[in-house]
Formats: sequence, C-alpha cells, structure tokens
Amino acid sequence: RLKTFLSLESTYPGASDGGLRSMIVACRNEDGLVLGFAELDCRPKTELHEKDPTLAPRPYMYNLAVDQRWKRRGIAAALIKMCEEKALECNREAMYLKVREGNEAATLLYQKAGYEVASSGDEELNGTKVLLMKKTLVPESSAKLTEESSAEATKVLTLS
Repeated sequence: RLKTFLSLESTYPGASDGGLRSMIVACRNEDGLVLGFAELDCRPKTELHEKDPTLAPRPYMYNLAVDQRWKRRGIAAALIKMCEEKALECNREAMYLKVREGNEAATLLYQKAGYEVASSGDEELNGTKVLLMKKTLVPESSAKLTEESSAEATKVLTLS
C-alpha cells in the first residue's frame, strides 16, 4: 500500500499549493489495491477564468476513474463524496465537474449525487461536446466513506 501511495504522491504536483489540489485514492483494505481515484482542484479562480469561459470553474473535480472490475460497487460515489468533503474543508460552497455529452452512465451517477447541468454544448473535448455540472454543497450533503459505500471495504487516501 505504501509503495502505491508514494508512487502516486511523487508524481502529483499539488505539494506546493498548500493542499488545494488533491488526489483521492480508493484502495482495497486487504492489500492496498488501487480501485479508483479522483482529483480535486480547490485553488481560487484566477483572472484567466474571467477571460476564458472554457476553463473549469473551481472547485473542480476531474479524472474520476474506477477500475473496470470494481465498477457499480459504490466506489465512484464514495470518491465523489470525499471530493465534496474536501471542497467543504476548503470553504467552498459548490463543486463543478465536466462530463462528455452522451456518457449516460457518468451523467446518471453525477445526477444521483445531486449534480445538475450548468451549461451544455459550449465546449468540446476531442470532438465531443462536454457538459458542465454543478452541485451546491452543504455540510449535510457530504458524508464520510463508510463500509456501506462499497461491497468491498475500501480505504480512501488523500494526497495533497
């Protein structure tokens, strides 16, 4: 487990920004196998955000991924909740993400987690339109990872 954690940590650029960027990693308890991860950027907006509307608003969750063999077991939902908790710790009131238009499984997952489409079709990624989704965060809407979140007990490590 430590080896995987140190490997991820050594390649992650967030160490110099006071923990405002995080990689959240879900690992299997028994052997530390990485099951999924997500990244979160809680840095404040910059002047560039005002000039370029295609830049992701912050806080912004991105690169959410779960190993194919572990999908549909609550791991993605747990990672989303952990990102929300981290955003709340950074005193943020909303969280954003982007999803490719037509990715029905991901869009449904985010909608179930309380996200709504904030804008659609204004941006493309590799020729595919992208939806911007947003959720207003309140402390009660975020919860710590529990054993109920997954059929297998997982542990979530946060790299800041």
